[in-house]
Amino acid sequence: MRRRTLVRSLGASAIGLIAVLGACFWLKRPERVFLPTLAQGLPAEFQKANEIFKARVNENFPVGSSATVLVQRLQVDGFKKHGPFREKPDKSEMYLANFVQPGFPCKLTWAIYWRSENDKLTLVMSSYTGTCL
Repeated sequence: MRRRTLVRSLGASAIGLIAVLGACFWLKRPERVFLPTLAQGLPAEFQKANEIFKARVNENFPVGSSATVLVQRLQVDGFKKHGPFREKPDKSEMYLANFVQPGFPCKLTWAIYWRSENDKLTLVMSSYTGTCL
């Protein structure tokens, strides 16, 4: 009798675990995850998506535009700002804002790098990458 109770308990636990894992997987589906405006609607192929993402960034934040506006818009859109970084002592400071979407089988990252002087962008670069199993 004890053996049957143990088997039933283990079976119920396994079913419960499968249900919880299934719910977690369903909630993490890409359709249910927020994406920044600049990242929405990109094609599945990384190379094409990266080209489109770069064009969007350059269109929205051209060299000469306000660095303050760039930071505000990216933060509202879910990007996290990092920096300043300095590659070499004679170079100006560089900043990064990125948005990371963890997932299976790929972790997706949208990144925007910039330099500015007197609140004017002097360099803007971007990339969209995926780290996949």
